[in-house]
Amino acid sequence: MPIYVLASMTGFCTWAPGGLKGHVLGSLLLLPRALARALGEEIGWRGFLFPQLRQRCSFPVASLVTGFVWALWHFAVIVQGGYLDAAQVPLSLALVFFTLGLVGQSFLYGWLRERSASVWPAALFHGVFN
Repeated sequence: MPIYVLASMTGFCTWAPGGLKGHVLGSLLLLPRALARALGEEIGWRGFLFPQLRQRCSFPVASLVTGFVWALWHFAVIVQGGYLDAAQVPLSLALVFFTLGLVGQSFLYGWLRERSASVWPAALFHGVFN
């Protein structure tokens, strides 16, 4: 989210989340909600699933599996149009690119989880990204 604030403040784009016109104010109001939602997910993904997989398999395999499960978790919302305008992007393409994005993020978040022995760094990155 900080990159969107910076881009809108420099005039590269306009951004009005939820109808809020104050870019910085809008970000500050949405950030706690995004962090709370991300923490809820990360408790499951990096707090439980990833460590369980790491006990049985390598880091790359645990990251891939966690990323694919994480992506599948979001498919219902994507299919129902919860993340994008279906008229602009074909559903199959949206699912492919969303999956690739989450699998990639899963490697970063898994690395953060492993290096810190905490779910908090992954939750913070996830929340700010959202």
